[in-house]
Amino acid sequence: MNKVEAIIRPEKLSTVISALAEEGFPGLNISNVTGRGAQRGLTYVGRGEATYVVDMLPKVKLEVVVSNADTQKVVDIIRLWTSLSPVPAQER
Repeated sequence: MNKVEAIIRPEKLSTVISALAEEGFPGLNISNVTGRGAQRGLTYVGRGEATYVVDMLPKVKLEVVVSNADTQKVVDIIRLWTSLSPVPAQER
């Protein structure tokens, strides 16, 4: 048995859950977390010269426990549905 952990953007959560359920992996745990990665946060410019930097963004931690044989399949599903590039229709 292996535990697969992934930290993803909140807007990707519903598609990942649906994709995992379709492939036979309905059981998972979800936790709300904050962090930063490639985005390095966001900078907002207010009125005048005021800037506001938000460097810790909301994320979702996804945990799935699977058999050794299914580990790579679950990782591939998560990577496919959380990539920044659009997913071709034939791969969905």
